[in-house]
Amino acid sequence: MDDRKFAVNYIHHRKTLKMVGRTRLLNELRARGFADSLSSPLLDEFFPAEDEAQLLEKALQKKIRALSLGKAVNGDAVPDAKSISKLYNYLFRLGFSQEAIRRSLNRCFRNAADFPE
Repeated sequence: MDDRKFAVNYIHHRKTLKMVGRTRLLNELRARGFADSLSSPLLDEFFPAEDEAQLLEKALQKKIRALSLGKAVNGDAVPDAKSISKLYNYLFRLGFSQEAIRRSLNRCFRNAADFPE
């Protein structure tokens, strides 16, 4: 099988179905033996930064529903530090950057300032 074709299919599958970030995808491709000289250009081509921002928002909204934090998003209640930490850690494990996660959480929970360091 062609390495490039496999990597493109892998990127598409993980991005679409599993909602993982670029960092995690790059690490997974490295673990499968792909060189950065192949992985990085493919990620740039098939996983632009704009897609990652949208994917982060989708993953955040999915986890908010799972944690039943919908009222906090609407401004009715402020989530506790434990819930914010769960969201942050979940998104970080998916491979999103710390700064992108912080921006997204700040947009979602304007009153919550207890983000993990």
